[in-house]
Amino acid sequence: MSSFRSVLVLLVLAGCHDATGLGERRILWFHSDRLGAIGEPLVDSTLAVFTSFDDMRVIGLDAQNGRLRWQTRLPLPPGVPYAGMPNGGILAAYQDLVIVPAWDVYALDRVSGAVRWSFTEPDDYPGYNATVVAGGTVYSVGRDLYALDAATGALRFRKSIGEQPFRPVVVDSVIYVATRREVFPGTLGNGHVMALSGNTGATIWSAPIEDPQDSGRGGSVGPVFVTDSMVIVAGQNAVVYALDRSTGQTRWTYTGVGSYYDTAPSYSAGLAIVDRTVIVAGDVRSVEGVDLATGHRLWQTGPGSSVTERITLGDNVALVSVGSLFAFDANGQIRWQQGGAGFGGPVFSTAATYKNGLVYIGSVSPEAPGPGFYALRVP
Repeated sequence: MSSFRSVLVLLVLAGCHDATGLGERRILWFHSDRLGAIGEPLVDSTLAVFTSFDDMRVIGLDAQNGRLRWQTRLPLPPGVPYAGMPNGGILAAYQDLVIVPAWDVYALDRVSGAVRWSFTEPDDYPGYNATVVAGGTVYSVGRDLYALDAATGALRFRKSIGEQPFRPVVVDSVIYVATRREVFPGTLGNGHVMALSGNTGATIWSAPIEDPQDSGRGGSVGPVFVTDSMVIVAGQNAVVYALDRSTGQTRWTYTGVGSYYDTAPSYSAGLAIVDRTVIVAGDVRSVEGVDLATGHRLWQTGPGSSVTERITLGDNVALVSVGSLFAFDANGQIRWQQGGAGFGGPVFSTAATYKNGLVYIGSVSPEAPGPGFYALRVP
């Protein structure tokens, strides 16, 4: 990284004054909400769906102008530990349905927001984590992994892994899921990356993600990233693993500058791949670029704010949310930056979703214009 770029990254990640003009980006629209947003918005060509912080609301907005289409408050199942969306309520879509993990699993009509079906289990919260839809099946996770008929919510199978599964990724009828298991009472640690049959849940392969010195630092951070031949995952132990997609055998590992720890593995920092660069970040207060073919580090930013949300993909950039939103390209250059307290706000608090030249993101911060939901114009 050039000395200029190193200084620039240090400045913007530390929230200092931006003398480069990178922060001058227009907000297309802002929809105010007194509680603000959590998680990661779901967006298609006409609808932007957000979940609200610290309660059980799902909000559907016009994707182009932010006008309210509908708002649905979901019932709070008995016995849940707090009255809000668990782990951010990471949404999915199927035809005219929006699939919402909200302790139980709900399917909402995308036009009206009405509940079309719901799925509950008496001994688990099947919507505790995140959902994904593939081949007409909703894959959802609580303590176990569930496969539901996307049209009706009927249970297709329930898979007990023996460890806590997090956000699944489904490619070519294979479920790739990362886990952590209870290593001490109430403490998750060492886990696995698993490939499971999308039809039956049967295990195809399983690879350990462990820390031999501290079992509490084992297991995954965020979801896996699947390429044509590899499964890439960041571990709590500051190691990035590249596994053979067919066998689970290790292709390479990369040890980062510090732990990739975050408190919500369904949507935590994780990683993204831009061109042939794996971009990873977390509580290390730094963003790193790793060569996809070899696992060798290509670049690293200086210390800044910790990444508390999942890294997502934009248009040939990785979108890194640290209060400010940064767009990193494959070479570690910041293509653009928006928001942040050091730049006069807004301060973003969710992961970003890119769609059709716009980025959708949420905030709980009182910094002007306040908590709510945003659509940003980007280059």
